[in-house]
Amino acid sequence: MNSIPLLAVLQIFADLFKHKWVEQWVQSQLSEPPQGKRGRGPYKRIFSLPVTLWYLIFQRLNTDKTLDAVLKDLGEGGADRLSPSRREPLSKKVRSHATTAYSDARQRMPLKFLQWALQRIAAHVQPILEPTRDGGRKFQLLDGSTLAVCANPSLLKAYPSAKNQHGSSDWCLMRVVVGFCLWTGVVISAMEGSVLVSEQVLAWSLMAQGLAGTVWIGDRNFGIWSVVAQALHCRQDVIVRFTKARAAHLTGKKQWVSGQDQVVTWTRSKHDKICPGTEEVCVQGRLIYVRLCREGRFIDLWLFTTLLDQAAFPTARVVELYGYRWQVELNFRHLKTSLGLQTLIVQSPEMARKEFYAALIAYNLVRIIMAAAQQPNAAEQPASQLSFSQVRRLLVDWLVEWGKDWRSRRGSLTEKLESLIAKAARQKLPTRSKKRPSEPRRVRRRIAKFPALKGSRQAARDKMKLSA
Repeated sequence: MNSIPLLAVLQIFADLFKHKWVEQWVQSQLSEPPQGKRGRGPYKRIFSLPVTLWYLIFQRLNTDKTLDAVLKDLGEGGADRLSPSRREPLSKKVRSHATTAYSDARQRMPLKFLQWALQRIAAHVQPILEPTRDGGRKFQLLDGSTLAVCANPSLLKAYPSAKNQHGSSDWCLMRVVVGFCLWTGVVISAMEGSVLVSEQVLAWSLMAQGLAGTVWIGDRNFGIWSVVAQALHCRQDVIVRFTKARAAHLTGKKQWVSGQDQVVTWTRSKHDKICPGTEEVCVQGRLIYVRLCREGRFIDLWLFTTLLDQAAFPTARVVELYGYRWQVELNFRHLKTSLGLQTLIVQSPEMARKEFYAALIAYNLVRIIMAAAQQPNAAEQPASQLSFSQVRRLLVDWLVEWGKDWRSRRGSLTEKLESLIAKAARQKLPTRSKKRPSEPRRVRRRIAKFPALKGSRQAARDKMKLSA
């Protein structure tokens, strides 16, 4: 895991919560900001854009994610530092304990602002993450997942529920594709859509927004012709895994030995989808086969990469880079479990998207502190020995204390961040003397008194009336 210097962390925090920076964004995006009641614009309130962003991040990091927890923290001075006035802190301006004002502020928050804030973090982080090896190439771990969203008519229209032989699910499903930095786990790029849009199609858009020279590392789901062709079209490269059937399509009936590395030309079949603009792309790359032994069992690994320079990227290095792909599973676990992104309780598709991007920003702040706490002279490895959950708790406490410092501004931001990073460096994961055995993927369920609800509650009520 690469270390991020303190100066970059300072710049990221200053950009996110500085009124001047937010006002510049508003002027660049809104030529005529809409006016609210009594002539107040939507950003001249207690819950201005910086304060609303502050509490969207606070909600994701905090254990209590309710709106009441936000109002309680605001009343205790948790956002006084963000007050544009030095005469009166924000906590003194609060006249009501109702959550309506903050709920309305969340609705007013422009989605483009959250997306731009995420891009600003990536713009600060990417230039300092060039490793000393691999020619300074930037690697992103590419993977997708689904998020459950509470269903209502508008959400069902934007994010249809999944269907199987048993019928439709009771939850809407949002499909997301995220590009994580290989070295720090920071989210560099993200895209969302409905389950009717495949992860591969979302990956096309992600690659179109990425920088030239980026190397995408993906599993077998992204080892298809259209994804590789789109990467080459965007002057990028890939390291993807193949299924055995797809590898056989390129190798024919030839027998391969472990460690074999051969340049092949991949011709698309009539079943392959085509990303617009890639019709004439010639896909050429290296097909690699290795047979690995893990925990007493053998794994046949077929990899395809467009990194044709075997001197810069030998076979062992390509296999090693793909081995880091497992980190993306841990990253999604932190997003869904630690930050509570697995289920979104919202009332509109727009709010679901805002919650998603706000969670990515909160996740990035934790990852940035973890990367800053990494020793600069440590070995260049993507896996961190720090606890994500512990650093998240430290960051929440730090944000609450720093937000209360209003007029006195006791201590500089540099000193406070240095203290936070020093504490984060001590939150190391325990060293296990024994390797834990593999656990079966099963859930132990309690004996339920009532049968499981299938279908909607209204359908269950109607059925109950008929049986009465």
